[in-house]
This record gives sequence, C-alpha cells and structure tokens, in this order.
Amino acid sequence: MRKIVRIPLLLVDPQYLREQLKTGPSELLLATPIESSQFPHDEEFLDGPATSRVAVYDFEADSEVLRPGVKFLPQGVGKTISRYDVTLPDIDDTEALIKTVESDSFIQLNTFAIVMKTIFFFESPDSLGREVTWAFESRQLQVRPRAGLWENALYERDSGSLQFFYFPSKAGYNVYTALSQDIVAHETAHAILDGVAPDLYKATRTESLALHEAIADLTAIMLTLLNEMIIFSVYAISSSQLDIASALSKIGKELGTEMGRKMRRDLGIDCLRVLNNKRKLDPASVDLTDPYHVSEVLSGAMFQVFLKCAGGLTEEEEKWVPEKAIDMLEDFEKRVLGAAREVSRLVFRALDYLPPGEVSLADFGRAMIAAHRAVNGERREQLWLMQELAMRGVVKDEGDLEVDTEIVGRKLKDVSCRELLESEAAAKRFAENHRDLLRIPSSSDFEVQPRLVRDRVDNRGKKRQKRDLVFRVTWKKEEEHDLGPRFASHWGYKVGTTLVLDWNTSTILSVLTTEQGGSQYSDRDRTLKKWMEQGRLQTLKESKKLHDQALKDKIIARKTGRTMWVTNSARVLCS
Repeated sequence: MRKIVRIPLLLVDPQYLREQLKTGPSELLLATPIESSQFPHDEEFLDGPATSRVAVYDFEADSEVLRPGVKFLPQGVGKTISRYDVTLPDIDDTEALIKTVESDSFIQLNTFAIVMKTIFFFESPDSLGREVTWAFESRQLQVRPRAGLWENALYERDSGSLQFFYFPSKAGYNVYTALSQDIVAHETAHAILDGVAPDLYKATRTESLALHEAIADLTAIMLTLLNEMIIFSVYAISSSQLDIASALSKIGKELGTEMGRKMRRDLGIDCLRVLNNKRKLDPASVDLTDPYHVSEVLSGAMFQVFLKCAGGLTEEEEKWVPEKAIDMLEDFEKRVLGAAREVSRLVFRALDYLPPGEVSLADFGRAMIAAHRAVNGERREQLWLMQELAMRGVVKDEGDLEVDTEIVGRKLKDVSCRELLESEAAAKRFAENHRDLLRIPSSSDFEVQPRLVRDRVDNRGKKRQKRDLVFRVTWKKEEEHDLGPRFASHWGYKVGTTLVLDWNTSTILSVLTTEQGGSQYSDRDRTLKKWMEQGRLQTLKESKKLHDQALKDKIIARKTGRTMWVTNSARVLCS
C-alpha cells in the first residue's frame, strides 16, 4: 500500500474564523475551515517542514535567527500514514482554533502544504501533466513564511524563494499572508510560471507581466473551485442569500480588506481581486500600465468561460426543493468541478504552447486554442473563449485566435524528434534550415531553448499513446524609447516561436510566434515611462547603493553595449 503524508491547511483566510465569533450568521459557512491534505510519500519528508523540492525556513524577521521547525512523525498514524507534530483543537472551538493557526508550527505547515498542493496541481493531468522545474539553479524552492513586516508577499528568482510577510491589522491582531491559501498559491504559481516562461520575469510590457498575474490568480481560484469541501459548503451550508458566482471568484479576502481600510480609498473593498468582472483591454476600463488591472481582463474572461461550462450557478439553485436536495447537490458539485477541470485544461496546458519572449494576452489566447484543439479537436469551450477575448478587446475579432490551418497538420520530412531532443547541434541545424517556419528573421541570430517532451492527455485525465515535442527558439529585438539621460535610448527585448510536433510522426500540431507591431511598442513605451514616473526604474549602478528592503519595488535595467535590458520586472509583482 502506498504511503502518504497528511498535512493540515487552512482553506480560508483567518478573517473567516474571526467572523464566526461575531453575533449574527455569516453568508459563507464551511463544513470545516481546516483541510487535511494528503501527499504521496515518494520522497523524504523532513523536519521544517521540508522535502528535496520545497523547504520552509522560518526566520525571525529582526534577528534572522531560524525558528525551530515542526517535527516530522514517520508513520504517525498506522503503518502507511505519516504526519507532522501539530495538534488541532475541536473545529467548533473557534477561539482555540485561531490561536492554533497563528502558532509557529501551523504557520510553517500551512505554507508548506499549500505550496506542495499547488505544485501537485500543476503536475496533474488537468494542468501541465509533468514535473515542474524552477528558473533558478537549485532544485529546492525556499519558503519564508514570516519574512518581515509588510503588507505583501512575493516570489524572488535570485534567491529561489517565496517570501510571505505579516502586518498588524486595524483591530490589533497580525495578518499573516502565509495563512491565506489564495496568496500562497498565487506566489507559488509565479515561481512555477517562471520555470515555464522565464522571459516574462524580465519583461518590459504590461501585458506580459499581467499574464504572470492572471495565471497566478487563476491558480488560486482553481484550487478553490476544485475543492469538493468548499463547493459542498457553498451550496449546502451557506446562506441562501449568498451570490455563489461572486463568492467563488474572490481572491485574497483578508489582505484585500485590510489594504482597503488602510488606504482609505474604497471602504467597500473586501478582497484583492474579483474574477467575476467585465474588464476590457481598454483605457476606459483598466489602467493599461497596471499589470493587476490588465490581468483581470484575462482572468475575468476565463471565469466567464467557467460559468458557461458550469451551466450557470444560480438558475437551479434558487429553486431549492428539500426532497431533491441530495440530487441537486450532486448535480451542482458535478457541474462546478467539471467546469473547473475544463478551464484548468484550457489555461494551464497552454503554457507549454506559449511562444517565448514578451508575449501578449492575445498570444496566450492563441496558445489556449492551439493546445486544446491538439487534444480535443474543436469544442464549444474554445468558442466561448474566443467570444470572451474578442468582446474584451484582447483581439479585434475571433478570427485573430484561429490557428494557421495551412501549417498545422503538415508532416515534416526527415525530422527525428528524438534527435532534436537529444542533440544541440541537430536542434540548431533544424532551426537554421526552417527559419521561415519558425519566423526567424534572416538577419537575426537565434537561441534554441531546451526542448520538452510532454504526453497528450484526454479530458478524462488518461494518457493517450501520443507524445509531443515542444521546440522553442528566441531572438533579440530593439526599440528606441526616450527616458532621459540616465538611460540609453535603445531597449532590448526577446521574441520567439514555439513549435509543437507529434513525437511519432513529426506532424505540426502548433506553431506560434510572439505578437509584434505598433500596439506592442506602445505598451512597452507606456510601461517604461510609468516606471520612470514612479521612481521604480533604476540603473545597475544606482541599484547597488540601495539596501535590500528598498530594492523590493525597484526594477533594474542593465546596459549591454548600446542597449538597456530589464532584468527583474516580475520581481515587483506581489499579491
């Protein structure tokens, strides 16, 4: 029998627990706020908690002294189940539960469990379907659950770490971002996406950075929508007055509420972002220089596709019939979980089809259509997606998302996928001989990125006897942007092409190249000038004079020859 490790985690922000102490019922009620997550015991689990891939380092923020880590108990329950040394009170004892979740051991375990849960989500057949890798050299992702006093959380490539902060609330207790499943999953997704699409980490485009944010938000919301306990509770236990679609689309409730109060700009705010929205890629709808605003265009589109896949979430639920309660609940759960899996397949499988370089939201839309069609052919979910992206101004019309049918389906002669995978010389030679197919300009040098093999998985999560080769190539481009005497006028960025071939037949399944043109130039120009106005953009020499805390919201541009290159723009993407 396979061994497993059980680790508790908090399904909702601690704010939920405090609301239960107040008089009067809450709209949202859960059967339990604590989930006992199970992880396969395939690798060694250690005190900390830690594995070879994820390790928690809980330092005292002021002294940098490492707090004692929670102890691992092998086979702590019977012969097959291991656990960590933490004892939970009765879930009905809310005061004791709040005290427990704010203890050192639970904060460490909660952060670790959500990071691991997010990694396993990405590695599932409904997502990437393969082991995730990092953009930094170490195999181990470091997690700091209490990195300091700040209303934020972040992923940092240079240190290979996730950093979660805490701050005092208006009511006097501490808000720990490490206790929010939304925030921990969000930051973990940033780290995973950086391993898949590393060029986005140093993008000079708001849309590229917005894609980072949208993927992170969609990861957080999918962990909610795929949780049977939450879906059961929302339908069967919560108030009949609850707006189900809105309740299921909110990200970061506690942090959003506190930030709204402290900034005094919107006293009605009760979360960081709401995915059930009508945002458009238009200056009348969003700030085109704000990646958080722009991200809601894509995440909002995907949430609407989810609602369509689920067949709506209110029409039948408003007609509660007690004698049919069990059947209605089963139908509701089936529709929500099925729709969430379908949207996960659309969104996360597309990451391997995404072209490298500084991509647009439209680029990702095309990747979603191409990846979904390669497995499923044409389906209604693709039509809903195309309609949403066109309506929101991501593309001019639905035709802009169609694949090139003259190329897709063509078989490349005398091409061995195995040779392209294993031989750098063969991969370089292939790219040189197929510049037209890969859309590499004749005058440009190019770089072939590491190739990737992936299995095609059908909608029941079963691997077919088909494999694909993902072949990526990039090249550099330059534009002129006048940012004053501190910076050179030439700014560099990367574009590229992703080619996906059937492993056995060398048939083209997809070929997508980074979108280029006037709108991309305008996006970069707006973005760079906004960073200048905010005081965020720093030369490498200027950055060396700043201490670590001051660097957290700074974007560094390094000069190579005559050209400026941004090195870390996604580092400033926080929760």
